Amino acid sequence: MKNYKRIAIAGRDRKKLEEIKNKYLTNKELLNKIDIVIASSNNDKELDKMCSETKVLLTTVGPYKLYSEPLVRACISNHTIYVDITGETNWVEKMRRKYSE
Repeated sequence: MKNYKRIAIAGRDRKKLEEIKNKYLTNKELLNKIDIVIASSNNDKELDKMCSETKVLLTTVGPYKLYSEPLVRACISNHTIYVDITGETNWVEKMRRKYSE
């Protein structure tokens, strides 16, 4: 059985992630329950590791057509549910066609 994190924030820079976590989370009990994951959109190994520990991944970073296909692949490889907030309909259609099976 996989050892999933309860909730985490991810990005390339641990210091920035710590700042975000501390700025927006004032509940100390909740603050201590949120993990930080270091992963870059151009590092397949980091993305794969992150997705292997994730049930649902929500990404809010674009432009998706430039940065998100490796993340989509990592999610598919690890059976992770991928969710984003893109409005890039051409990119969404490209990903659907390419990876729908």
